[in-house]
Amino acid sequence: MLIAAVTHQGSVANRVLGGRVLLWIGTRSYGLYLYHWPIYQAIRHVAGNSLNVREFAFAMVLTGVITELSYRFVETPIRTGQFIAGWNRFRARSSRGLKVAASSGLAIAAVIALVAGAALVTANVQQNEIAQALDQGGNFTTDLLLAGEGDIPATSTLPATTVATPSTTDPEVTAPTVVTPVGPTTLPDQEATVTTVPDSTVAATTVAPTTAVPTTVPPTTIAPAPLTQLGVINTIEGLVALTIPPSESGFPLVAMGDSVMLGAAEELQGRGFQVDAEKNRQLKNYLPEMAAIRDNGTFGSVVVVHLGTNGGFGQDSFDQMMAILADVPIVLLLTDKADRGWVAGNNDKIRAAPANHPNVTVIDWEALAPSCEGNCLYSDGIHLTQSGQNFYSWLIGTVLGQA
Repeated sequence: MLIAAVTHQGSVANRVLGGRVLLWIGTRSYGLYLYHWPIYQAIRHVAGNSLNVREFAFAMVLTGVITELSYRFVETPIRTGQFIAGWNRFRARSSRGLKVAASSGLAIAAVIALVAGAALVTANVQQNEIAQALDQGGNFTTDLLLAGEGDIPATSTLPATTVATPSTTDPEVTAPTVVTPVGPTTLPDQEATVTTVPDSTVAATTVAPTTAVPTTVPPTTIAPAPLTQLGVINTIEGLVALTIPPSESGFPLVAMGDSVMLGAAEELQGRGFQVDAEKNRQLKNYLPEMAAIRDNGTFGSVVVVHLGTNGGFGQDSFDQMMAILADVPIVLLLTDKADRGWVAGNNDKIRAAPANHPNVTVIDWEALAPSCEGNCLYSDGIHLTQSGQNFYSWLIGTVLGQA
């Protein structure tokens, strides 16, 4: 029906879709497709990087110019036979020397094209730094869905923790209450009574004064209440670590995420985490697997989740995830940092979670990543270099009080 409407002379669809602009795009569509990719790559360097408005406009203009030149002087002459006709005219009218030079030039160009094509076909694929880092991280991950019952410890011991200085993050953390120590208490000196026997038979006997040993009551300190939520952490200054309860079952420390977490899998595993991270993972698609992992008894004391880099998620999907994690004592959620249109909406939902879920603490990765010293992100502004991997894992460990 669409084809019939478009091809019918005088129809509205024919006039709209047959206009000059769309006709130009349609006749040059292959050139637009063919040339835009290398032009975009030359500007952004890494596939997937967003172009700003100026870069996009420049790339489109350059793509249009090259496409038009190709259409006029390469595609159309070959398609209509003008190229062959022109070549024949050139051979008939040109001198022998000119024909030899032209033929030699075409032969050399053909050889170069063949050699270049063969080199591309037989060349080893060289991964960029991001791909290498993610492949390396894949060696330190665990497929939690496939973890058998024998892989999950019945009881678990958490890594040693240390408590940092008081926090200034939201919500406020009340400092431990300390009872004022009782000062040293010394018993008063007690002197014995001097008794004198009549000097007719026994000499006087005096008992030396006796002083009791000072007794000091040790100071008494009330242990601080367990700290299970820190709200949204957007600064590491004055951070108080969470109090992690012992795990009665499951893995004590579990981390689930996408390629950002995958890059730091080795560092997280070194801190005792079972890391289940994967490239291109999206929250909505991962929910059934996450529920199955919960049902297998895999979750222990702490679950860290970093998802949303690869696509937006709705409030319903986010609520489903929080329901799956409702029984986990401590849940750490990380915000996303990427130049993508859906990131702001994702982060709004993540930052609002502690208000409705008492077991949730948010590490605002978008706010904290710039405080990483050195070159911590690759050129895409998303994935972690080695410095970023160290900072990322250290940040999570610090929130959990790991030494």
